[in-house]
Amino acid sequence: MAAPKKKATAKASPKAANLTLIDPFKVKKAATPKTSKLDVVDPQDDQVKKAVDEFIEISGEIKNLEGQLAGPKEMLNQYGQTQFAQRQFSGRTGNFRILGENTSCQYQVQERSRHLDDDALDQFAETYSDNGRNLFETDLGSVRFNADFLKQDGVYEKLIKALQPLGPEFLQELLIPAGYKVTKGSITNAAKLAETEDQLAEMYRDMKLTAFVRS
Repeated sequence: MAAPKKKATAKASPKAANLTLIDPFKVKKAATPKTSKLDVVDPQDDQVKKAVDEFIEISGEIKNLEGQLAGPKEMLNQYGQTQFAQRQFSGRTGNFRILGENTSCQYQVQERSRHLDDDALDQFAETYSDNGRNLFETDLGSVRFNADFLKQDGVYEKLIKALQPLGPEFLQELLIPAGYKVTKGSITNAAKLAETEDQLAEMYRDMKLTAFVRS
């Protein structure tokens, strides 16, 4: 009696075996941990203590000056905007200086603007002219994905697979590769990796952690 034939094992397609999904984003979503209560550090270096006092004093002066500056700045913006429109309308292009009693300041306009959404653009066209739409163009540089939606289970993977038919060359030209940012808990985890305090300080600098001083 002949032995039963073994079922042929399906061979994997070479194309399927070599198929590698291209991830053009390489973004790991993370958030830096927030601290609700701060410890107090007492520097032994008198120069550091002096720097703290100078920083707080000057910060207060800057805030005060910014408050004083708001009024004149708003007045000059309104005046400059009116003058700029009048000059442009009569064919006199370019920026200009506004004379004061003893000094002068420059009023400058750049052909850049804040983003308008569809509603604002519709309102602009309705207020002035439908041809006013031609003053604007789609800012393709502002196109971005909904990060919260991408975080949902399986969504990111589906997006990557959906982009594959475009091909690697197309994707490389279309998308600017994302950089990397620190992950949640990286500050604590870096302390576990460092061998000395000095090395940890260097690690934090090289991690390019966002740090600032404020009053």
